[in-house]
Amino acid sequence: MSKPSTKIFLTLFALLCCLPALLAQPKFNSPYSRIGIGDAFDQNFAAASGMGGLGSVFFSKHTANVINPASYAYLRTTSFDIGLYGQYSSLDDANNESQEIWSGNLSYLSLAFPIKNPLNQALDREQSPFSWGMGFSLLPLSNVGYLIELTEEVPGTGTANYSFEGSGGLYRLLWSNGFKYKEYSFGLNLGYLFGNLDNRTTIAFPDLESSFVNLLRDEISVTGFVWDAGFMYDYRFKRKGSDGEMENTGKYVVVGAYGRSPNSFSTRSQSLRARNNPFFSLRGTDTLSFTDTIRGDGRLPAQFGLGVMTGKENKWMAGIQIESTPWSQYENEVQVSDAKLRNSWRLSIGGQITPDHISYNSYGKRMSYRLGAFYGTDPRIDTNGEQLKRYGATAGFGFPLYLPNRKLSYLDVSMEVGQFGTDDSLKEFYARMTVGFSLNDNSWFIKRKFY
Repeated sequence: MSKPSTKIFLTLFALLCCLPALLAQPKFNSPYSRIGIGDAFDQNFAAASGMGGLGSVFFSKHTANVINPASYAYLRTTSFDIGLYGQYSSLDDANNESQEIWSGNLSYLSLAFPIKNPLNQALDREQSPFSWGMGFSLLPLSNVGYLIELTEEVPGTGTANYSFEGSGGLYRLLWSNGFKYKEYSFGLNLGYLFGNLDNRTTIAFPDLESSFVNLLRDEISVTGFVWDAGFMYDYRFKRKGSDGEMENTGKYVVVGAYGRSPNSFSTRSQSLRARNNPFFSLRGTDTLSFTDTIRGDGRLPAQFGLGVMTGKENKWMAGIQIESTPWSQYENEVQVSDAKLRNSWRLSIGGQITPDHISYNSYGKRMSYRLGAFYGTDPRIDTNGEQLKRYGATAGFGFPLYLPNRKLSYLDVSMEVGQFGTDDSLKEFYARMTVGFSLNDNSWFIKRKFY
């Protein structure tokens, strides 16, 4: 293994060691995240995110795409991907009261590589119609983080203060494989689902003398095995060359699809009911009930996405996709909620242009420029029974970087501005920036030859 490859491996190991501490930190305040598994986290890496999130048809020689594992077959270099995001949100309710929130964390961590090194094939002067790419990745599936404080007047009792607080989220550790034979590609993600959903409620009556503060806490631990599959059909346009042989024009059309059946998971929960009287500090907190290790089962719904992309290699690409998830199939035996989830969908469009990827005198021409937009529904509903909506626009840039030994890597920056919620209830305006690093090395698995 070369020195740059060793550095990448050591960096990956160090990040894996500190990752639990990073993911455990509070990140944001989203009241709707108390419903279901929380706020769904975008599974697109920075490059695809800048194009509206075209995960069903996005492919690259230099970076991974976990949404459609068939894309791993297109990898031509080992890619270590890490993404970080920062987000500004403004929450506005029906009374025109607002709250500003800043948040950020790790978006994804991935190591992907082709099983067959293209350099070996070039040295052996062989062209195989078969290619195989593999990868390992860790990324959030959902985030839970909210703090809601309410006050109401109770007849005969006085003021009642309610505090609802939650934290946690779910994560996926994936092993991905993509296989390509001629123009057909197939991929499979096999993974482990894990995480915690922690919900706490506090009820206090400050107007009552010597009243108790009631504490309720439910913590749910989720584990399970998940899978999803993807497919791509890659049609390349050809023309007759000067020698009479058919040659590629560089133009292509790719049809991609991904999906899964419902994935089952197991839960283990703890339930605490307690009360505390601040006027009797010697007595402390009384535990009314504590139930440990309540086991249950749950099910994530099926999901399906379909997209079409056209473009010219190393020049431009543009695509459209539709995604659908029947969240009404979601189940969790130990999760108590009156809010029923509804089926959701999302429509995305986007594209990318690279003026001249081999320009010698203009760095701006070697950069990639991306635009996109999306519109869709969220599975959750507001207090009026209206289904939440999410829409926005994206933009992004791809910066080529030359590392030691002239190894080409990329810095991808994507920006997303959007709105989430409903006009008659709680509404969130947000602006998010994701910075992704794709560190590439084509010297892995190379066969050394001595003459």
